[in-house]
Amino acid sequence: MTDPELPAATPERADRSWNVLAIASAVVASCAAPGGIAALIMGGMALRQIARRTQRGQFLAIMGILLGLASITLSLGAAAVWVSDRGTSAAELRQGDCLPEMPGILSVTEFQVVPCTELHALQVYAVAQVQDSAEEAVVASRAEVECAVGRENLTVSARLDPAMTYMYMRTETAENGQITVYCLVGLGRWRKMTESIMK
Repeated sequence: MTDPELPAATPERADRSWNVLAIASAVVASCAAPGGIAALIMGGMALRQIARRTQRGQFLAIMGILLGLASITLSLGAAAVWVSDRGTSAAELRQGDCLPEMPGILSVTEFQVVPCTELHALQVYAVAQVQDSAEEAVVASRAEVECAVGRENLTVSARLDPAMTYMYMRTETAENGQITVYCLVGLGRWRKMTESIMK
């Protein structure tokens, strides 16, 4: 028998406090890619907690997730633009330019150029035009002659250094019957330089 003066049992009262993760998600969402990733994680955790605890902050959690996605997308887009801006087409490569890595092929269309004071694997010591030919051996022979002549552009110490590795790259297509050849020098695949070796 129940006491008439006692209140009837009521369901447990809902927790209407603000969810801390939802607030944090909305705050860090605009902090570039790392903040966007954190906002996604915290926003997802906040939504689960809010549903379980019936807290406030669902709108903030959703906003944090959406802003986090936007932040990550913008950061990746900016990174892509930065990388593409650092790319140099073959037509823009100049004598004296430095390349950060050894190329994997002898023909080139686009690659990176870095200041010669940064670590680099190769330096363009000569750019020459050679007559195109149906026979690759003929083109290679002409390119090697032009690059041998171009070694005069290097410092004496670089020309006398037996560790120097010489190679060339060429454009894939000919213009007016001419192929552009880029003569390159470096210390091999595993060693890099931090200064120009041009005269």
